[in-house]
Amino acid sequence: MGWETREEITPRDYGELTAVWNSKEMEDFSRCSGLSHLTILLLLLPLPTGGSTETFRVIGPLHPIVAVLGGEAVLPCSLFPAVSAEDMELRWFRSKLLEAVFVYQNRQEQKEEQMALYAGRTSLVGDLLSQGYAAVRIQRVQASDNGLYTCVFRKGHFYEKAGLELKVAGVGSAPQVRITGPEEDGVRVVCTASGWFPKPQVQWRDVSGEKFLAFSEAHTQDAEGLFSVEAVLVVRDSSVGNVTCSILNPVLGQEKAMTIFIPEPFFPQASPWKVAFSVSLTVLVILLLGAGCYTKKEHSMKVQEMREKETLCQIREQDRQTKEEVLKDAAKLQEELERRKSAYLAAWRKAQLYADWRKEKFQECHQGECGKKKMSYRTDTVGSVAIITAAQKEAIEGAETIDRNNLKRSQIYLPYFTPKPPSGSAVIKAGYCVKRRTVMKNWKRRYFQLDKNTTGYFRSEVEKEALHVIPLKEVHKVQERKPSDVMMRDNLFEIVTSSGTFYVQADSPEEMHSGIKAASGAIVAQRDLADQRPLA
Repeated sequence: MGWETREEITPRDYGELTAVWNSKEMEDFSRCSGLSHLTILLLLLPLPTGGSTETFRVIGPLHPIVAVLGGEAVLPCSLFPAVSAEDMELRWFRSKLLEAVFVYQNRQEQKEEQMALYAGRTSLVGDLLSQGYAAVRIQRVQASDNGLYTCVFRKGHFYEKAGLELKVAGVGSAPQVRITGPEEDGVRVVCTASGWFPKPQVQWRDVSGEKFLAFSEAHTQDAEGLFSVEAVLVVRDSSVGNVTCSILNPVLGQEKAMTIFIPEPFFPQASPWKVAFSVSLTVLVILLLGAGCYTKKEHSMKVQEMREKETLCQIREQDRQTKEEVLKDAAKLQEELERRKSAYLAAWRKAQLYADWRKEKFQECHQGECGKKKMSYRTDTVGSVAIITAAQKEAIEGAETIDRNNLKRSQIYLPYFTPKPPSGSAVIKAGYCVKRRTVMKNWKRRYFQLDKNTTGYFRSEVEKEALHVIPLKEVHKVQERKPSDVMMRDNLFEIVTSSGTFYVQADSPEEMHSGIKAASGAIVAQRDLADQRPLA
């Protein structure tokens, strides 16, 4: 492969060279000239000369330059006619002008524009510069040095260039040939080699030199650009005997080869080698599968055991938490029981004190202040509630002379049910409660009395006239009232009648349920009695 001794300067080449060398001169020329820019361009393109009438040609080698990896390469260029190049600017570059391989200017090397890839590896062969001959020596040739180069000679505003090609070649390792096993109806043979440049050529030959045409090959390239090759051949003829693998460098023409002998027993037609190999492979696969299944089963059992342990631990933790919650609830209930017991005992003591005080007052009234006949009284305790009963009916009249102010002060100590002596009908239940009607929104403490026909409330237990009497036949129901945002009271029950609803608050839940039970029983008894009466 060669080039013409003279190359035409293209507008692109001219633009690159002008940008590097003649930028300032072009500006001066354009300012001082009266010609148009188009005229200047037409004059410059065909005649890239100026300032000097001396012309020359640059001649490069006609054939590519071959260099071995790790060796040296010389890139020569010469002038025609053979004029001195000592005072010229010389430049070797790759595909672009700015990709400088070597720059010579002002009789010395200029390293500022040199590519880093060639730093420290290039030098000028300048022994014959006076005769118009110059060359660049590249040391420690690499695979990346392979390719096209351009040399430019410039004197003043005149320059010429020439192209040249460098072919880098390297011989790698000798091929390694091995038999890897049966393949279809033959034997599979593999040949490998590395460190070759450029891409090597692979050939398979038999003992007589005949080439095998049917084979596969794969090439890979490392970081340094060197090639590795792997060629695979399937030999189906058991009479072949020897097989040779050769690796050829197409640039140097150098070849490395290796021969391997394939015995006939390796072929499946001559012996049960393939069957034995298949059986062995099958047994090996079965063993591997069995080992894998056993390992997987052991792993599953361990995982299951760990999960069961975790579940058991969670159950134990839940049982422990439940036990702690039960113990806490039991402790709270015990505290509540003790509190209520203390409250009931305190109420019982107050009831006892009130009974003694009431007895003493009645005795004083009978003996001195009231002038009435001395009466006897009996104090009973029913369900932790003090019940005071007069032995004679006349004692009630004497009791009316008691100081009303003392009675009002003592009402705060009254228990829930303190009996009022009967007047006409038997009293089922009596005592103090806090009441409120639907219309009247205020709460008042009144003395309630329940007999078999009516229920009513008095201002106090000593009053004879009731403030309000409710016939039981007008009562629809008596039921507990749950606390709400409107009725923010505990121990509350309601008496629902035809004319309205009465809300009654007891001092404790037991007293509330006792009152509801007594009233409901009286209502049921009255209704049963009414049902049993004969019709008129």
